[in-house]
Amino acid sequence: MKTTMHPVSRTANLIHILEDNSLQKSLIAKMLTADKMQTAGHDSWEEFHYAYSPDESACLVANYNLLHPATLDQIAESADLSNSLSSNFSEPNETDISLIFYADRPSAHDVVRGIRSGAVDFLEKPLSAQSLVDSVRLGIRKSQEVRQKKSERDGLRKRAAQLTRRERETMALVLKGLSIKQIASAFGIGLQTAAKHRARLLNKMEVTSDAQLVQLLYSRREMRA
Repeated sequence: MKTTMHPVSRTANLIHILEDNSLQKSLIAKMLTADKMQTAGHDSWEEFHYAYSPDESACLVANYNLLHPATLDQIAESADLSNSLSSNFSEPNETDISLIFYADRPSAHDVVRGIRSGAVDFLEKPLSAQSLVDSVRLGIRKSQEVRQKKSERDGLRKRAAQLTRRERETMALVLKGLSIKQIASAFGIGLQTAAKHRARLLNKMEVTSDAQLVQLLYSRREMRA
């Protein structure tokens, strides 16, 4: 059963704790709530899957030994946690929850596998309150960064969806560096007509110049990298 360790608000700052030892789970929760963090405890990986919320969850502090070997192999091979959580996350190639593993005397192999899976940190028991809090704070920041990029992508995608076929063609030529005169020539239309297409394109994309449009679209490529 899911054990809520602290009241949960509708913010993406909820810290999940995956630990089947109630004493250890309570200890971790105490360390985090002392720093005014909200926590929710789970006894199994499946319970965490069920409890995950894209609107609330920011970080998972997990007992490494509770993760199924097959799951770990899949994560390590892909270097992408989202492949093992694809049914829970909205983006197929990105996860917006940060992982922090811990274990009792983890081997070098365990640490490498954990970091390769995208973990922010791999801590050794007994856990230090300061180290745990520092790692979770870093995890929250990374989670917020991913969500911000996702929000920007969604906004850009919605604006691009409003473009007509001609506006999309105009955008492609702008990205190639063509001037308005060259665009008009490429389409076989008048200069004023081409200018109108570009003006509507810039307005829908919420930019004021060709340079801003190019910068916006190239920043999207960087976010996808």
